[in-house]
Amino acid sequence: MKKSFTMAEVLITLGIIGIIAAMTLQALINKYDLYVRQQQFKKAYATLSNALQRADFELGGYTRCHYPENSDSGFQNADCPLLYSTITSYFNKLKKCEGNALAGGCLPPDSYKSPESIFAANNPDMDEDEAKDKYIRNCNGLSQNYLENISNAYLLNNGLLVIEYGDGQTPIITADINGHKGPNKWGYDVFSFIIRKKTSGLSLQGMETGSCQPVEKGGYSARSFIDLMNR
Repeated sequence: MKKSFTMAEVLITLGIIGIIAAMTLQALINKYDLYVRQQQFKKAYATLSNALQRADFELGGYTRCHYPENSDSGFQNADCPLLYSTITSYFNKLKKCEGNALAGGCLPPDSYKSPESIFAANNPDMDEDEAKDKYIRNCNGLSQNYLENISNAYLLNNGLLVIEYGDGQTPIITADINGHKGPNKWGYDVFSFIIRKKTSGLSLQGMETGSCQPVEKGGYSARSFIDLMNR
């Protein structure tokens, strides 16, 4: 006699298939999301790099606004306002905010999680207020107050959002690679870059984890995201 499946066996099998499908689907969604962010990152990096190289050429290659090639100390900043002004002249700008980037509509309406609170969360061995104070002392130009109320910001026609570090006196640039679109999280679609002096001229280098670059849980520093794409 031909054996048939019981209803319980069918339901169990369908349940197992459903669980496997759900797990596989989430993995595929995560992989696709990472791929999309990588493409957005490449486009944003190319936009910033091209503008930086054009500005460096226009200014004769002697602009004093950069970190040394192999050091994170001793940066020069005398010409940073001039360099930023030249870089941003190449942007196809939809909106420019000279300070008050949040109120002016350059930043996403809900803004970003404060970098100092991210630093505190990533250093649970420190007192929270102490950790926030330490971050602000060392990285004030990437604090919540500077980002929202002091730093110049530019929302480009292609959706890229560019923010100058602090008051434009330091060779660091922050970019939200897809502008106001989500997730608007540090290390997911918001990254910071250092301007470095190379033999061939000025270039952008992704900031490392542990520097002023905030990284929310599960995210990447700009440097580690570049390394991930190059694997």
